[in-house]
Amino acid sequence: MLTCSLYYIDERLGRENARHLGLRYIDLIGVFIAAKRQGLITEIKPYLEALRNMAGFRIEEALYTRVLKDKGE
Repeated sequence: MLTCSLYYIDERLGRENARHLGLRYIDLIGVFIAAKRQGLITEIKPYLEALRNMAGFRIEEALYTRVLKDKGE
């Protein structure tokens, strides 16, 4: 029986280890992108801003800008 798991990982070291082990993973920004694609949310920016301002989540400026640009925000 073949099973498939998807792991949520946001730490850089965890992502590198998962990649090395061939595991499928998604980070929090990927969750927001998927939610927008599926019509569950209309914008990603408010969630990224809340992560930065309320939760102290660190997002590199280049990544922040690229995600919003790629998703038309």
